[in-house]
Amino acid sequence: MAVIRDSVLGSHIAVRGWADMSGHSWTEGRFAEFNNSGPGAYVNEFHPQLSPEEAARFTRETFLGDWTPNGRG
Repeated sequence: MAVIRDSVLGSHIAVRGWADMSGHSWTEGRFAEFNNSGPGAYVNEFHPQLSPEEAARFTRETFLGDWTPNGRG
């Protein structure tokens, strides 16, 4: 599973989004995006989007609590 949210996505991101890996279709996984910007922030069938309600479950605090990686603010 991967969620990319609140990120600036560069032009290197493909219009067709997520890629198949090791013979497995990307649609077998759980991939989603939310509130991204930039030239690679496509909203189409290849870039599944979370609703605001779904995105509320996928926050840094939900997964990391108050832990902050060393050297990050």
